[in-house]
Amino acid sequence: MKTKFLIFIFFILLFFVQTVRGQVYLPVVKPDTSIWYLAHKQLAGNIMDTLFAKNKIGEYIEIWVRQQYGEGEDIYWGKIKSNPDNSKLWFVVSPDWFPYDTTEKLIYDISLTIGDTFTFSNYGNFTDTVEDVFYENNLKYIEFKNKNTNWNEKVRFIEGVGPNTGIIVAEYLGILDPYTVCKYERDSLFYVNQNDNFIGCTFNTSDIKSSNWMNHISISPNPFFHVLHINIIDSLIYQNDKIYIQITNTYGQVVHNSKSKNTNVLTINTWDFNPGFYLLSIITNKEVLTKKIIKL
Repeated sequence: MKTKFLIFIFFILLFFVQTVRGQVYLPVVKPDTSIWYLAHKQLAGNIMDTLFAKNKIGEYIEIWVRQQYGEGEDIYWGKIKSNPDNSKLWFVVSPDWFPYDTTEKLIYDISLTIGDTFTFSNYGNFTDTVEDVFYENNLKYIEFKNKNTNWNEKVRFIEGVGPNTGIIVAEYLGILDPYTVCKYERDSLFYVNQNDNFIGCTFNTSDIKSSNWMNHISISPNPFFHVLHINIIDSLIYQNDKIYIQITNTYGQVVHNSKSKNTNVLTINTWDFNPGFYLLSIITNKEVLTKKIIKL
């Protein structure tokens, strides 16, 4: 009886402590741990740079970049500060770039609710309104109403990841249309986008036409392990004389190629696939449907 009473008291105290402390969010920046892939546009085309967190100095963590093109040197871009519950981030640009600007610019607030407004310092210096708050893969998302990225996605804040427009003040550094493609925690993939401009953490360079996937085809499971089931919902597709199934990896190499006829349920053995991201294509004489899939 005494043991049960002590357990009851423990949970009451735990609930009280959590209530007093309030919501604590996943940290976006960890020194010597956090790594982001940042896509952006330049005159030379689409560029993918790597951002990474280094030293913690006082309340700040340094942000460095390893550029896809350049001299091959890591460049110090600025520093990030968070508040105790990890709900907000402030960025201060490197004095190597702007020695007279030491202002802290608020770039992220994951505690916002629908109807709140936020002024973006890191992406065009505009004010927008929160339109939606939702969760995916146990991460909280804040989605804004009016502003879209140029990568066909609403501007968002993602818990533990930061803004989908990057964690740096882009206009300082001449970066056009920044976009957070992936985030790693050391060697572990923490976040990957679901944007058709990318396959996993790389640019989607396929010129295959993509149409409304959900109205035509469903796949399960995704992510998958050893088998992939494809259900072709649209009868006009599976009654076609020739249906080609093609799967390519992020290097553009074809890892599966097959043909099916007059069936709407297809099963593919994926035992020999390496873990990672793939592009699945259903090819008919009328159109091509494409979908990103993930092997665990």
